[in-house]
Amino acid sequence: PDSSETKIIEENVPAPMGLIYELMFGDDPTFMKNLLKVQKNFNIGEIPKFVNNKRTYHYTKPVNGGPVGPKQTKCIVEESIEHKDFSKYCLIVQLTESPDVPSGNAFKVKTKIFLSWGPQNATNILIVTTVVWTGKSWIKSAIERGAISGQKEALGILVAELKKKISSGGTINTSPSKVRRKDRNKKPKEETPLTTT
Repeated sequence: PDSSETKIIEENVPAPMGLIYELMFGDDPTFMKNLLKVQKNFNIGEIPKFVNNKRTYHYTKPVNGGPVGPKQTKCIVEESIEHKDFSKYCLIVQLTESPDVPSGNAFKVKTKIFLSWGPQNATNILIVTTVVWTGKSWIKSAIERGAISGQKEALGILVAELKKKISSGGTINTSPSKVRRKDRNKKPKEETPLTTT
């Protein structure tokens, strides 16, 4: 990270990089939708597939705005795949807007997520954050402190949920549909031989 960025997470997750990438950024958004719920977010919009290495989604996040501040804010997340090479590393950048908080239109939270290979086929996850100012605010330091503490909590939950998913033996599609489960256990029908009289 450069001098303006704060290191939020540096963890090792015991699963290959490709699996971690697919859980977080693959075409199936089940893990990410569940993660947002575990983080106590709600009104979660559709999480689309990446198109031209970009996607945007939104959700509503509860905030502690004090006696006069907001109790919740809409968050608009724009993700871009900056580098994707499973032989070396992947880098995804998130830009999050929260327009309903004080000075919400004057800043975005920029988060960089680095995935790289760790020992024994595991994945190193490094996440750094900075607040990007697009306007003026008289509460800059308070916003920056709040953004960092919020990211530490949210991304700590991310790593915990990844580890929980891996330890449960989960893959991307962990629960086959009931129809498939029934089909798997169903014995094939025996054909009745034709008899002639």
